[in-house]
Amino acid sequence: MPKYSRLNPHRRPFAIVLALVVLGLLGACEPLVPATTPPQLAHTPGAWFVVAENRLNAGPFQLDYPPNWRIVKESVAASTFVQLVLVAPEGGIVTLVQAAVRDPLADHFLALDNGINLNIYIVHGEQPTDTFDTQVKRLVASVRG
Repeated sequence: MPKYSRLNPHRRPFAIVLALVVLGLLGACEPLVPATTPPQLAHTPGAWFVVAENRLNAGPFQLDYPPNWRIVKESVAASTFVQLVLVAPEGGIVTLVQAAVRDPLADHFLALDNGINLNIYIVHGEQPTDTFDTQVKRLVASVRG
């Protein structure tokens, strides 16, 4: 039989003391956890949007975006307009910018029923594909106010 077994009665006080020390340290850390939500998390500046099941609600407009695309919000914090960048898996980029007038450099301009205007800029990836073009056409057609 080993000299120090798990059932050794002389080791139990050490385990109890260790457990009490750990509980004491955890109790001492309690004041470090904020009781309320920090201000920087309570209010995130800029326009809001909701993403659910390949649908994006940006407030002034909604759209359906292709699967596996990434969405990047680029609204300026103090602004009231929305600017979104959607990135395709193959590297193509579609940028939607809420604007008052048409930008001559925009690939598309949409005047929505709710009075919102969007300039849409399209940048192909290194290898332009028909899939990207088809997805962009569906995305632009899905934009609604």
